Amino acid sequence: MLNSLIKSIDVKRESCKLKKPYVLSFATLNEIISIQVTVTLENGEKKTTEVVPLVGYNDEDESSILRYLECKNDLLGISLSEARSIIVKDIDRVPFATSPILTAIDLFSEDLPSFNLEELDFVIPFSTENTEEIIDYLRNNRLENLTIKIKLSGDLNIDKNSLMSLLELNCLKLVKVRLDANQGYNYESCKLFFDFLASSGIQNYISYVEQPMNKDSWGNHFQIKKDYPDIPIMMDESVVNKGDVEKCYLNGIEFIKLKLFKQGGIKETCELIELCNKFGVKVVLGNGVATMMSNDIEIRIHSRYKEVIYGASEANGFMKILAKD
Repeated sequence: MLNSLIKSIDVKRESCKLKKPYVLSFATLNEIISIQVTVTLENGEKKTTEVVPLVGYNDEDESSILRYLECKNDLLGISLSEARSIIVKDIDRVPFATSPILTAIDLFSEDLPSFNLEELDFVIPFSTENTEEIIDYLRNNRLENLTIKIKLSGDLNIDKNSLMSLLELNCLKLVKVRLDANQGYNYESCKLFFDFLASSGIQNYISYVEQPMNKDSWGNHFQIKKDYPDIPIMMDESVVNKGDVEKCYLNGIEFIKLKLFKQGGIKETCELIELCNKFGVKVVLGNGVATMMSNDIEIRIHSRYKEVIYGASEANGFMKILAKD
């Protein structure tokens, strides 16, 4: 199949409204933009994949991704394997832009397992900027095997007050809790936040703190890990390639977050899962800002590595999207 020739690469943009605003430390989203790429072969077979720009998560905006994808006429008439060898060189520079082409190429040859959506556990997202929503949900829903992800605001007072309220109401004892800063803290505020987690005892009720500082702040993350060895850290935005995984492993980082858009294609995502497993670093997989087009692939990868990937799936972006009329 990888020797098949590419006939066309078509790109389109689709706006997907969200059921409610999705609050991140760097933005509040009311919609997501799905940039969809269809790779068609000379024999007529085609695969369609997507990427969703998220400025603040990284520097790739909608315009830069579209420019990259729309300049790929040099791939027409060559084989899938040749095209892949060309695009893969750009992963480190523009991982989001390369992802839909690489993923489409991989779909022609990958045999990913099927799944039953009703049997899967997904992380439920919340924000420290709406503590009452967390409390109401926990009061009115079944809590068995529930995992929640609390997005931190980056404002130390908001985050501390919210978590203390949940602690005092015993909410943190009821479910599995993940905290995600989305690069929201600088080094000093991160130290203060980790001091708070340790002194309050909240560190005993969380799985980890995800990406507390800027993606390029490797040294600061490793220093925080050294100073607070009992508080697990997960690196997300920082990790693109195998070298990044190895740096995390060598510096005691316990968790790594992988996403199809960030790692390249299916091939690269699977290779990084296997490398993390080799190192004993726990893997969380899935994108909360995506449609079912890419979440479906992430869930299938999760199914392939279900004995390796940690806990509930974060491939839950599709759950946030408002159904079309």
